[in-house]
Amino acid sequence: MLSNLHEKRGRREPSFFARIVERPIFGSSPRDVFWHSPALRARFTLLQKLAEHRGCVNTIEWNSTGTRLISGSDDCRVCIWSCSSENARLSAAIETGHHRNVFDAKFVPGSGDNKVVTCALDGEVRLTEVQGLAHTQQLLGSILPFATKLEFQPGSLSCFVSAGQDGTVGMWDLRQPQQGSNEVLLDLGEFGGCTALAFDLCAQSNLLAVGCEDPLVRLFDLRALSRNCPTGARPVQAFLVPQLLLPGAARNRAHTRRLMEGGASGLAYSSRGELAVNLRGANLYRFDTRATPEQEINGVPTSTAVLTEYVGRENVQTFAKEVCWLHDERYIASGGDSGEVYVWERCQGDCVLRARADSRIVNCVAAHPVQPVLAVSGIDMDVKLFGLGDARPALNMCQASPFPAYSARPSRRRPCLSSRREELSILTASEAAERLASARSLR
Repeated sequence: MLSNLHEKRGRREPSFFARIVERPIFGSSPRDVFWHSPALRARFTLLQKLAEHRGCVNTIEWNSTGTRLISGSDDCRVCIWSCSSENARLSAAIETGHHRNVFDAKFVPGSGDNKVVTCALDGEVRLTEVQGLAHTQQLLGSILPFATKLEFQPGSLSCFVSAGQDGTVGMWDLRQPQQGSNEVLLDLGEFGGCTALAFDLCAQSNLLAVGCEDPLVRLFDLRALSRNCPTGARPVQAFLVPQLLLPGAARNRAHTRRLMEGGASGLAYSSRGELAVNLRGANLYRFDTRATPEQEINGVPTSTAVLTEYVGRENVQTFAKEVCWLHDERYIASGGDSGEVYVWERCQGDCVLRARADSRIVNCVAAHPVQPVLAVSGIDMDVKLFGLGDARPALNMCQASPFPAYSARPSRRRPCLSSRREELSILTASEAAERLASARSLR
C-alpha cells in the first residue's frame, strides 16, 4: 500500500522509498521521515482507490492499529477494509438497516473491530455485529430529525455520545442495549444543530467540546451535567474567533440568519491540549485550551486567542469537513470545496502540501496511526489513500499537486486556491500508466 515495486535492471526490487517505510531511520518512524522531508512530501501521491460504495462517502476512520478502515456512505452501507503494507482490500460490505444516508460509523472499542455503531439521516442509531460473512443488526434508538456525529468516550468500551441536528447531545451505553437507552446530556437547540464533537484527550475523558451552528465552540464537563436539566447546562469554557464576534444586539438579530451559514464542521483535540476548530464559512484555527480565557461572553469564560489561523481554501459547501492531526501533531490536515486536501505546519501555519483528492469536495480526512498514509473521501463514491510514491515529482502522473509553502499570517481571508468545478478524473500512478500505454498503442 505504501509503495509500488518497479523494474530495475531486469529485477523486481523494492525502491528506495519502499525501504524507507520498512524500517526506522535514525530512530524515527517512516511517518516522521515523510512529513519532515520536503523531498518526500513532493512524492505525496494517490496510492489506491477503494471503490465499493454507490454514493458519497460521508465517514472514514482507522482502527487503533491501522489494520482496518471503516467507511460509511449515502448507499446506507458501511464497508470494512483490511489494510496491509502492500494494499487495502474489501473485508465486508454491510447493509446497516438504515434507510437514508449514513453520516458516521465507529468501531466499538474492544470488539476486535467486529462491532460497529452508526447514525444516519433516517434518525436511527444502530449497532451492527460482523460474524464472518454474516452480520446482525440492532436498533439502539432514534434522534429526530437525525444525528450527524458519534464519539466514544476515551477509555470506555461501551459509552459514546451523539450529536443531533435538534441541538441535543446524547449519551449511549451499549451495556444497556434496549431501544431508547440514550440519555440527553445537553440541549443546545437555541444555537442550531450540533455538528461536531471532540473529547479532550488530556482530561480523563470528562471534557467534551461541542460545535453548533454558531461560531462559538463550547466545552462541557460531563461530571457537572444534570440529566434532569439538559437545557440549563453551562459550559466550563468556550472558544471564539474574535472577528466572528458580533455586538450583542446584532448577535440576536443575526442569529437565525447565521444558522447553517457558520459554525464548526470539525473539531480535533491534540495530546497537548490544543483544539483545532474547522469553521464553516471561515478558516481553520488552533486554540490552547489550557490558556486562561481572556473574557466572558454571557457569563462563560471565553478564549479568543487564536494560536494559528490556517488559510488558503474554502469551507462553505458542506457542514461535514473534518480536521485531523498528523505526525506527532506537528501538522494538520483538512479538505476544501475545491476538491483538494490541504496540509499545514502546526505552529507557523505554512501550507506545505495540497493535492487533488475529489472531483468536487473533500469532506473527510483520516490519518493512519502508524504509516505516512492519509485516507480521504468526499462527494466521489470511493475512499482514496494517499502516501509516499516512487515517482520523481516531474514524472508523477497522478493528480497530486504539491506547491510552495506560504505563510498563514497575516490572518486576513485569502481566496480559494482552486475554484474549478468540472468533474475531474483522479488517477493512481498505475491507472495513469495504463492510460498512457493505451494512448501510445493507438498512435
